Amino acid sequence: MTDPFSPQSALQARDHGRLREWIQEFLRAPRGNVGLADGLNLAPRSYWGPFLMPLDLVVRCCGPEPGMAYPVPAEGFEVRVTGIQTLLSQGRHLPPLLVNYDKGVLTLNDGNHRHEAHRRLGAAVVPVIFWTTGEGPMVEFRQRYSEVLREITGAR
Repeated sequence: MTDPFSPQSALQARDHGRLREWIQEFLRAPRGNVGLADGLNLAPRSYWGPFLMPLDLVVRCCGPEPGMAYPVPAEGFEVRVTGIQTLLSQGRHLPPLLVNYDKGVLTLNDGNHRHEAHRRLGAAVVPVIFWTTGEGPMVEFRQRYSEVLREITGAR
């Protein structure tokens, strides 16, 4: 059975002009991020992806470490990251990270646990979908980052 929220399914949604809908469905699925889904509907957004992007260009904002914008208990964080590591080690294709580009800053909005699991497994690149508020920032983002992005061709 194909995972409805794999990078490949996001590619298919993009190719059919349904990336925005795919993101909304993913964020509203069980264990999703309804707050982000609602927030994305508050203004016109531009989406681009999914792509493979160097992991070290995307910084987590959620976790047990001091200074995180969204602190979470260490035990729960570890349980989720360990579970995701197991899935990745078994070859599972997990959803792309959702990253906002605003004024030159990349902010990881969804996928902090997946990001950490990829990091611990030594991944160099991760699947990412980017979004901006409006088209102007997306043009700037594409100019700035297009050289470091790689197309996804069915790989994680």
